[in-house]
Amino acid sequence: MSQYQEKFHCCGIIGLIDYRDAKLPLPKSCFSQNHTVFLEGCLAKLKDFYNGGIEILMIAGWIFFGLQTLAYVGASFSSLAFKIEQRRTRNIIGTNSERERLLN
Repeated sequence: MSQYQEKFHCCGIIGLIDYRDAKLPLPKSCFSQNHTVFLEGCLAKLKDFYNGGIEILMIAGWIFFGLQTLAYVGASFSSLAFKIEQRRTRNIIGTNSERERLLN
């Protein structure tokens, strides 16, 4: 618990009340370097920390989704263009072979 209290500048799960209700002295991790007591509980600080991380993941997920959609659309257009080019090539080859046959 001390690690979290030092990292997030908090004291107890809900607040100072946790130590008072358990009849325990306040640990050193509940005090700042100026010897002032952290009043806020660690549960609220941890929730804020993880909610911020979830927002970043959601943004990254939407960006990834957008990139995948663009890749899909690009691949679809490429496939369509390739098929059109194949048809044109077949028509040109077919036309040339018919010309040769007619000329001979």
